[in-house]
Amino acid sequence: EGGWNKNEDYFNDGYHFRHYNIYDSQEFPPLLLQLNALLGTDATKSYMSDLTGRDCTGKDMTGAPSYYAAGDHSLPHTDHIGPRSVAYIWHLSKRWQPEWG
Repeated sequence: EGGWNKNEDYFNDGYHFRHYNIYDSQEFPPLLLQLNALLGTDATKSYMSDLTGRDCTGKDMTGAPSYYAAGDHSLPHTDHIGPRSVAYIWHLSKRWQPEWG
């Protein structure tokens, strides 16, 4: 359905997750492609390097949307994968209430 694929896994160290992702950028909505292009610019990478104190100037910048349905989850984890220097999460909700924090 619309490129969303269910991903679920459980690891021996106690980490587990269940949610939906689109990993094929050919299936990304146009606005997400525009956002990824913006985040991949030299100016943004330089800003992120200055902000984090980490080298963010590499050529690869990846991102993929995730969708969490009722009961879906992703337990705390490090996101330390290969040469990745910075990871980010941008939570969006149509009905978010400011008093929720």
